Amino acid sequence: MSFLKNFWYVGAWSHEVTDKPLARTLLNEKLVFFRTGSGDAVVFEDRCPHRFAPLSLGTVTEDSLQCGYHGFMFGADGGCTHIPQVAKVPEKIRVRKYPTVERFGWIYVWMGEAAEADESTLPPFHMMGEEGWVGSGETLELKANYQLVRDNLLDLSHTKFVHQRTLALDEADETPIEVETHDDYVSVLRVMRDVKASPFFTKAGGLRDNVVHHQYTEYWPGCNIVIRTRAKTLPNLEEEKRVKFRVLNALVPETETTTHYFWWLGRSYDQENE
Repeated sequence: MSFLKNFWYVGAWSHEVTDKPLARTLLNEKLVFFRTGSGDAVVFEDRCPHRFAPLSLGTVTEDSLQCGYHGFMFGADGGCTHIPQVAKVPEKIRVRKYPTVERFGWIYVWMGEAAEADESTLPPFHMMGEEGWVGSGETLELKANYQLVRDNLLDLSHTKFVHQRTLALDEADETPIEVETHDDYVSVLRVMRDVKASPFFTKAGGLRDNVVHHQYTEYWPGCNIVIRTRAKTLPNLEEEKRVKFRVLNALVPETETTTHYFWWLGRSYDQENE
């Protein structure tokens, strides 16, 4: 199958990329991640142009990645900087370098034409590490096509049946949704009024009374999804309680049948409560 190439994809958590090469496949392309001595994250094609050995089996030396087969060294720009027993290195010997941006605790990789890479088109995952939000996340390795996961997140009516002990709301499959197509993304909104809070919101936010519950999902290509969900007590109550969560989802095809699912769940309230 074909994938959307000219978009940013999360390739790794920042803490995963060190001075030890990290191999990872994105969109059926084998990549190697490493961090230079100056701390910059670099992503190459995981193939030495000499004899096609995986560069991820090599070592990082200062600001270069050295192939573990014949010792060819490649600088952070992808150019070959050293060949054992060769005085003058031909300029044409290079490894493909992918544009990268390190932000919000994730390392993003531009999988398409390097000249088209534009940092202003990064998905809106700025809540990670932003003042006013606290949270955590992890990576799930799924044996499923990424589009199945995308559809799961865009249709939250499944929560009534799949998440009965946590996110279930009786009205989740009965309340209609509003879908809008914007210039750069698609949004889905469901508003449930005067409903009993889900078990998760009841426990996490202390919402014992009925609430107005908003589910707002944004889909940004390649396959990045922001879920903005909140619940607040009805306006006729003397004491208003409000709980907000953000769920950031980066669905990255590994192959046609496997997916790297990077996620982060953040909240805007009671931030000192471990």
